[in-house]
Amino acid sequence: PRMDGYTLARTLRARGWNGPIIALTAHAMTGDAERCFAAGCDGYASKPIDRAVLIAHCVRAIRSRRTSEIRRAA
Repeated sequence: PRMDGYTLARTLRARGWNGPIIALTAHAMTGDAERCFAAGCDGYASKPIDRAVLIAHCVRAIRSRRTSEIRRAA
């Protein structure tokens, strides 16, 4: 890959992507979640991940984005 996930998330947001971005990383170190959120991610999970946990992250991110869109439209 030519860019890491942090750069990709920032690039997507800069290009107007409003969909959810969930970081899935093998690096579960202190500060990783904050770095992901600062890059524009809506969620963060570390590997290995359980399917139910991943789905829960996706649902939360989608609901959060929808709520934000509704508030902006009001």
